[in-house]
Amino acid sequence: MKIKLTEEQFNRVILKEDAPPTAPEGKGCAKSEGGSGCIKTGKYVDTDGDEYPMFIINNKHGGVFKGCTSDKDCEGILSVPAVHKG
Repeated sequence: MKIKLTEEQFNRVILKEDAPPTAPEGKGCAKSEGGSGCIKTGKYVDTDGDEYPMFIINNKHGGVFKGCTSDKDCEGILSVPAVHKG
């Protein structure tokens, strides 16, 4: 039996990676607001063409806020006080 999967389906099902959302997808992702968390694993390519293995979802507007290289990198980005100002 053969099963055909798209790249997105493969990443989500087999690799358990999340595809980068588009706005307003992902809105309200913060654990403090009952969401599943805004740091996700999955390939993200920013507008400059830089590729990241993880990304942070914008909690207020949805979509991708920023790419990051590791959990520690993502947490560092989120620890900057200016990130939390609306």
